[in-house]
Amino acid sequence: MIKKFSYISLICASLLFSGTVQANDDILLNQNDDYVDPCAKFKLDSLESDESEKSDETSTNNKSSTPVNTNKEQEENAKKIYEYMHDKYGFSYQSVAGILGNFQQESGIFPRTIQGYPANISEKEWNNLFGKNVGSTGAGLGQWTADRHTLLYNYTTKEKKLDPVRGGDLDIQLDFMFNGDKGYLPMLKQYAKESTDDAKQNAFLFHRVWERSADSVEAVSFRMNCAENWKKKLEEMGCKGSKDEDKINKIWGNTSLSTIQTSVTSVSTSNATEDNDPCAEYKKDSKLSLDGNYDSEWRSPIKGFNNVFDGAQDYGDDGGYRKNSWHNGLDFGSVGFGSDKNLYACHSGKVIKVAHRGNDIGWWIAVDTGKEQYYYQEFTHNKDDIFVKEGDEVKVGDKIGRLDSKGGAGGVGTHLHMTITKQGKKAEQAFQNAFNREDPYATDPMKVLGIKK
Repeated sequence: MIKKFSYISLICASLLFSGTVQANDDILLNQNDDYVDPCAKFKLDSLESDESEKSDETSTNNKSSTPVNTNKEQEENAKKIYEYMHDKYGFSYQSVAGILGNFQQESGIFPRTIQGYPANISEKEWNNLFGKNVGSTGAGLGQWTADRHTLLYNYTTKEKKLDPVRGGDLDIQLDFMFNGDKGYLPMLKQYAKESTDDAKQNAFLFHRVWERSADSVEAVSFRMNCAENWKKKLEEMGCKGSKDEDKINKIWGNTSLSTIQTSVTSVSTSNATEDNDPCAEYKKDSKLSLDGNYDSEWRSPIKGFNNVFDGAQDYGDDGGYRKNSWHNGLDFGSVGFGSDKNLYACHSGKVIKVAHRGNDIGWWIAVDTGKEQYYYQEFTHNKDDIFVKEGDEVKVGDKIGRLDSKGGAGGVGTHLHMTITKQGKKAEQAFQNAFNREDPYATDPMKVLGIKK
């Protein structure tokens, strides 16, 4: 969703030497950063394990970090957030601390914050900026951007029928977070269920499944340290409620969710450690496990990927959504896309097919990596959204297309379907057997991309 502070030296000084975070009107929050570290998924998991070890060491030595250096308004906002999330939806105070650690970086825990401007702007400034340039500016506590910025604006002005200035109110934003931000309610519910007593781990999880910003490893560490400090601050304020599963189940109705695997209790060693692998040193400390038959070049086809899929988007049994209840790939839906609607080559190779395959499929791009093949479909009906042609050589990360720039139709244009074949198999074979539960041609993309379910 959102990125990181611009005055990074000030931030790092605060993080590294005091472990504290301080509100500062001169800090411009969450400036856009399009750089995506190709090793980020391994670094973050390695970092998470490191932080768990540090947390254990701190507990063993009976040490405590410096308390959060905050002002009265931040503390009042934090307490209101705790009371709303705990009393109404059963969040533990440790899980609220994980959210506060993220909000600290996103907005300073000031609801009237717009990306690119100092935190805690006036009502007049908010009114002038809210609902404008939504594709490039975050708004509010969580810095809702693009479609989510628009949703917040419409929730305030159309659903609640309030003046736009009220969109900067804390209570309106919390109500939107739990009722209006529809696409993220499953993630919010699962976060509450999977959160632990470790505020740092909770901050890491919330960043991964809800915030989804392309932060550096240092910036994620900052969120985690803020969360630990907010946990202590909540305890000082007497906010020490535990998790209430019955209340948590009120989020997103009573819909059950498949578990997002987030445990960091163990660290495994990846089997991909080639000398020329730039991520090898991070993989050895990462819990992620690449399929041993696939190399480490594979990357997400979109930016801002949050590693979360519901049952119908995931590979395999979809619970009756499709023919034979089978899905032979992954669907990167509207939840997965931020303001960047481009599609990127997830592995280097040769484009072997570009064709329109009807109303249900739209344009179809297939790439041969030399060992396996992969294809994209269902992302556009518009030929202008195809950036490659048959015979082109592409490198991992090259732009090869984008979501339908004309809006799409018939379910095409709202998401990207990606299939990766088993080694030695053809994309066309996988396409023709898309609903075959035996699935002799496609493999689970989550394993290839190194995502642990």
